[in-house]
Amino acid sequence: MTHVELLEKIFIGYKKTYTDPREFWDVLKELANGTGNASLVVVDSIANLQAYGAASDENVNTLILGTMDSDGGIFYYSTDALVPDGVNIISATGRGSGYWVRAVLSGSGNLYTENPVTEPGFQFIQDQDDNYTGLGLAQVGLAAYGPIVTGEPGGGVFDPTFTTAALFAMGMLTDVQGSGAVGIGSIVKSQGQSSVAIGTGTQALENHDVAFGQNAIASGQNSVAFQGANAEAIYSFSHGNSALGRWAGAFTYGYAQNNNDRITNKPYVGRTLLNYLTNDATPVDLSDGSTAQSPFVLRDNSFWEFVVEVSAIEVGTLTTAARWSFKGVISRGAGVATVAIVGVPIKTVHFNGLATADIEVIADTTRGSLAVRATGEAATSIRWIGEIVLAECLIA
Repeated sequence: MTHVELLEKIFIGYKKTYTDPREFWDVLKELANGTGNASLVVVDSIANLQAYGAASDENVNTLILGTMDSDGGIFYYSTDALVPDGVNIISATGRGSGYWVRAVLSGSGNLYTENPVTEPGFQFIQDQDDNYTGLGLAQVGLAAYGPIVTGEPGGGVFDPTFTTAALFAMGMLTDVQGSGAVGIGSIVKSQGQSSVAIGTGTQALENHDVAFGQNAIASGQNSVAFQGANAEAIYSFSHGNSALGRWAGAFTYGYAQNNNDRITNKPYVGRTLLNYLTNDATPVDLSDGSTAQSPFVLRDNSFWEFVVEVSAIEVGTLTTAARWSFKGVISRGAGVATVAIVGVPIKTVHFNGLATADIEVIADTTRGSLAVRATGEAATSIRWIGEIVLAECLIA
């Protein structure tokens, strides 16, 4: 390795990259003559490194290096704001207070190997002062063994016992906690397993969630939220400012063509699949499904326009079937008991070859929801399939 290559590695991201060895040694001598700020400090353990300057701001523009005897390697660290920001660093690359920093533990004793990390260990970068994110170097590529957290609004919490594998975080105020999770951007949070949050103010809170854009929040497991939307229910997909996925499998979108009332009424349109298998004439709500998923619960002080299309067929036949459709309006005030159908829904029976089978839309005052209620036939297996489309706004 040439002197130039060596020095470039040592001073990566520092205020200047020195290419002349004489200039480099002049800098080292100048640093060695100083104390506190702009000085050279030699330490013999990570504990001493962490303790240096912890009670003051004496570590600005300081170069620290030393030998890690217990691990048989070389320790090197250079930054303009050292120890308090680098707590619990064993091996990582990251950013601190505006300049790139490097901390390496190499069991081979060779600081300049391409992949110097020789054991997984705990790898972490946290800069509470400037909220820059670190990027860990693990044995299996660019990732981290343990959480990468640079703080949430109001201050982040560092848990040294948390050991989540293969995280990736970049940006400012990123908080990545889930195993295999990714967080990129500004003020993002990705805490579910294999979750992804990208953008500004995005949050992927449950396992396998994806949040993308600005202020999107995915909080239902396996949900997706884009550009200001909230996907709260399992397998929901929401896009656009004010969109809200509140029931299982919902596909919702917000941000109206004329958007002058968006802040107050928070409008969105949503649609969801309806399905059920009945074996008798007991009435059931298609929105509940066979696994009792969330019904179509209205928010307090909300107003819905809805369209329902439902078909049914007797199992084992090809033509013993029926089809219905509804158009109507439902509203809710404060509390579940206030939900009510407004006016009279338009019901269309397109055909009915199932004799006594039927569909109704009902205001469920027990759950504060819209119920799409199906009644099958005794001793008959009927498969129901359909869709509900609704537009919601707040009226308070």
